[in-house]
Amino acid sequence: KHIHGLVTQNVDRLHLRAGSRNVVELHGHNDHVQCLSCGYQKPRNEYQLLLEEVNRDWAKKNFAPVKEADIRADGDAHLCNEDFHEFEVPACDACGDGILMPTVVFFGGSIPVEVKD
Repeated sequence: KHIHGLVTQNVDRLHLRAGSRNVVELHGHNDHVQCLSCGYQKPRNEYQLLLEEVNRDWAKKNFAPVKEADIRADGDAHLCNEDFHEFEVPACDACGDGILMPTVVFFGGSIPVEVKD
């Protein structure tokens, strides 16, 4: 038998890297961020570099070196109860106002209609 498609909950794009075709990623993919206001998308690594750049001084004061940080399997780092009032979240490049977040469905979130369809 032949497989004509693959439905996955993985967000790491492993199936695509392995050569699978016609993949439906139910929970999205973790390599892009999307504006919550206008839908603009960009690679997550570009946004990560921007976050690091605009928060360089904050990170020096508040964030433990990576070797000491608690890096989780989902790619997030566990942060202590640091003071985030000086942490800057860059606005969307396209609309200048929106907040960007990873293109994944988090626990309690809804799978986009176009993915369900």
